[in-house]
Amino acid sequence: GFCKSRIWGEANVVVRPFSQLRPLVVLIAWDEFEDDFNARQQLVVNLWRNRPSFPADRCSEPRLTQWCNRLDFNVRLIDTVLNHYMTADEDSRDRNDKAIRLLDTLRLHSVLYAFRDYLPGLPPKVLIELLGESSTTQPERGEEFEHDLHVLRSYYAIRCVLGLILGD
Repeated sequence: GFCKSRIWGEANVVVRPFSQLRPLVVLIAWDEFEDDFNARQQLVVNLWRNRPSFPADRCSEPRLTQWCNRLDFNVRLIDTVLNHYMTADEDSRDRNDKAIRLLDTLRLHSVLYAFRDYLPGLPPKVLIELLGESSTTQPERGEEFEHDLHVLRSYYAIRCVLGLILGD
């Protein structure tokens, strides 16, 4: 009830004694906010990213933890990219729609595929830093992120060379 009502502090208090269930709570509540990126972001930030870290908090099912880490990464990535890409005067509804579309795309495709339309306007370090950081927090996706990093570095190198040649 607290998650659905977006009362994150109370939801955190309720989950605290049952910390091994925290990933399950996050994953179940995730679907409640199907069309609301901001609510999904707040869910991940308040119940997952800022959780207390105790050895006993480990979930007995590591795949649940992996999925929560993946959702956290996707939310951070989308937020960072849209913060760099969108102007302050753009509609928050438009931002929400773009973020939800990106979340849906990231479920099925690689990071580079999902953000291909945003690459020309992004500073190189934005995606490179996030992918590099996430390859250590999500070892199960290490190969995918390494591949994306190689392709991304090549893309930015070619873009830089072409910029020098064309005088951009």
